[in-house]
Amino acid sequence: MNDGGPAYPNRGDNTPTHDCYDGMSRLDYFAGEAMKGMLGNPTLMLSAAEVAKQRSITIMDSNAICAVEQARALLRVLDILPVDTDGEAEPKRTE
Repeated sequence: MNDGGPAYPNRGDNTPTHDCYDGMSRLDYFAGEAMKGMLGNPTLMLSAAEVAKQRSITIMDSNAICAVEQARALLRVLDILPVDTDGEAEPKRTE
């Protein structure tokens, strides 16, 4: 599974005497950010409640599933649309 690599890459000394922890993945980070946005939006919370009812799962599970799906979608788009030097996203050229 592509998790997008580390969210905060560690450039430290990774030796047997000084172990470095890469921390969370970009997937984890983006999912957490998506979850924060969903929890702060009452309209999305109502939608999550309806989805949860249809799937016979909890609202919390519904929110978590949606957050991870959003994070995966963002990682796919970031792979497809690299950012140009001026900060604008432009499609990869297939020649």
